[in-house]
Amino acid sequence: MNVISKIFPVRSCTYFIDDSVIRAKKISLCLDYHINKCQGPCEGLVSKTHYLQMIKRVEKFIRGRTKGTIAHINKLMLKASNAQKYEIAAMYRDQLTDIKLFHEKQTVTGSNFDDRDVIALANNHSIGIAVILRIRNGRIISREKLSLINLDVSPKKNMATIVTRFYLDSDFIPNEVSLQHKPLNENELISWLRTKSKHKIRFNYPQKGEKAKEIRITFQNAKLLLGEWVLKRQQKIDLVPKTIKQLQKDLNLKNPPRVIEAFDVSHLGGKDIVGSMVCFINTKPKKSEYRRFKIKTVSQNDDFASMEEIVHRRYSRVKKESKVLPDLILIDGGKGQLGIAFSVLKRLELEHIPIIGLAKRLEEVYLPGFKDPQSIDKQSPGLILLRKIRDEAHRFAITYQKQKRNSNLFKSPFESIHGLGKKRLGILLNSFENIKTISQLTPEVLNGETKIPIKIAKEIISLAKKL
Repeated sequence: MNVISKIFPVRSCTYFIDDSVIRAKKISLCLDYHINKCQGPCEGLVSKTHYLQMIKRVEKFIRGRTKGTIAHINKLMLKASNAQKYEIAAMYRDQLTDIKLFHEKQTVTGSNFDDRDVIALANNHSIGIAVILRIRNGRIISREKLSLINLDVSPKKNMATIVTRFYLDSDFIPNEVSLQHKPLNENELISWLRTKSKHKIRFNYPQKGEKAKEIRITFQNAKLLLGEWVLKRQQKIDLVPKTIKQLQKDLNLKNPPRVIEAFDVSHLGGKDIVGSMVCFINTKPKKSEYRRFKIKTVSQNDDFASMEEIVHRRYSRVKKESKVLPDLILIDGGKGQLGIAFSVLKRLELEHIPIIGLAKRLEEVYLPGFKDPQSIDKQSPGLILLRKIRDEAHRFAITYQKQKRNSNLFKSPFESIHGLGKKRLGILLNSFENIKTISQLTPEVLNGETKIPIKIAKEIISLAKKL
């Protein structure tokens, strides 16, 4: 694009321009016009026909057809020179120099001057890089790549995916495409490309000669790019934040605790008991992995039993579904809650997962089997991270607990009556001021006011008298 902008005065803005916009003078000339990089279509300083002719020359240039462009610029340079407009002539001269430099940078592939694309894939298990060399007039004008994950085991299927993805948004499809492998559904792909390009398309699978050499060059390019990509991915994996390293040291862990899952229990006076789990990866919250738990087995205020339930529900499911286990489990609480959670892990045969308790009062860290808290500097980045994660688990639990409590506040005692749906319940509550009024009604009166069946009306009145 840099080369094109130097040679052709194509506008760089993205404004919508039509005759009404030009007449209304909604867009003003920018700097590009004043430095001869744009012809000013925004103010109608170039005709639509003239501008579209230039765009056609750009298209030919991209396809490698540069002779017409060179002849056109030479003509303009000569005209400017004859008119003694030497600055403009010098600009055209510089454009010709840019075209020459552009040509020199392009590699000549051989004696075959047919336009073609060459596609090859290099993969490492399920990831890969596809490289597409675009050859026009015997010169490589560009090298493009596709980064691919979740590759199939079938080379044919992968090649079909590459062809589809690459040409889906491509405006320039040559008559010939050289491929490393025959793609799946070859005929359907060719038919699709013919329809899209409006000209004949053929796939080649060269085994020898210049075109086979082009495939090998493309594959080597793909291998090099894949190696760089794999290395970057590995470096990203190997990059352990300093805070994680400090936490590993503080807790004397074998592996850095990149993935930490933290649990908390919240209730209000023993009611609306809920649990929460938050997940942090490399010190950052992973909110898509957060989980909320409505306590099912505990009906009264029992933090220990509630913690036992949520830890068991979480890791029995993780184990059943063979999901990735965390590097560290954090329990919001002291030795009691920690002991309960650790006993759950032992029952699930997951006691190898490091687990700790963080007591609120003195911010002390406990490990299973140790009576006293760990000696960790209160200003340690590792301990600060643990407090942050614990507080996030508590916030998440409190938020859920409030939502649950608010939901219960607006719950009607009549919802438990079979046959009294939302519509009938709404009519009932809108028809009478309060429960006391309902308790003093007869089934016939209630039926007459609300059209609720007599049988259900009797149940409503009976329940209202008990409330």
